[in-house]
Amino acid sequence: MEASRDVSVFTDLGSVLLPANLRCMTVSVRLFAAARAAAGVGGVQVDPGSLGTILRVLESDYPSLAEVLPRCSYLVDGVAVHGDPDEVMVGDGLELDVLPPFAGG
Repeated sequence: MEASRDVSVFTDLGSVLLPANLRCMTVSVRLFAAARAAAGVGGVQVDPGSLGTILRVLESDYPSLAEVLPRCSYLVDGVAVHGDPDEVMVGDGLELDVLPPFAGG
């Protein structure tokens, strides 16, 4: 078993060393094509949770995504996910890709 390590966190006040048990838990969300255009950003950090919860957070923070997200496909750490979004868990440190339909070939 790997031992917990302390983590340096960079803030506006400089670098702060946090014990490993106090590290921040986040999911990196990458937005592509129409999702990026609708949100006006290419990526955000959110709390881990179900895919459904994360999508509701994104819609709340970026209302224009509400029209795009229902047509999107989702990858969690490069693996396509299917089924009920409320049953798909996206854990700490994972990456969620939001992929709208692409035209062309």
